[in-house]
Amino acid sequence: MGLIIEGIPSIGFSFCNYDSNADMEHLKPWLEKVIKQVFLKPLAKGVALNVNFPAKGEIKGLKLCRQANAKWQEVFEQREDPYGKKYFWLAGDFVNLDDATDTDEWAIKNGYASMVPCKYDLTSYDSFSQIAEEWDL
Repeated sequence: MGLIIEGIPSIGFSFCNYDSNADMEHLKPWLEKVIKQVFLKPLAKGVALNVNFPAKGEIKGLKLCRQANAKWQEVFEQREDPYGKKYFWLAGDFVNLDDATDTDEWAIKNGYASMVPCKYDLTSYDSFSQIAEEWDL
């Protein structure tokens, strides 16, 4: 998101396969398709694309999605390096709290590539009216 803050158009591509020898050749047509579209019809200023590809099988298509309500359940493991010095390793599990069918997590688990347009604006616009109406400011 740092590039978007600086006004630089951005696309993040991820392949949900952590094998260092993973074959990504089958992703090439999808990468070309997304990149071509961004060049032909640029995104609005301040918008980045987050595109994720499933780890296995043929990609059924590309789904425009919203980000799932999910989080990392973090765990810090104390470990020891080869010199006997202790350090902490961040580990944990990804927890999906969203079972809707319009999310990036649903798309990936069902064999689709997911595409989420993202903006860097943490303002809670839907809270404006509640605060304005209910609070004594």
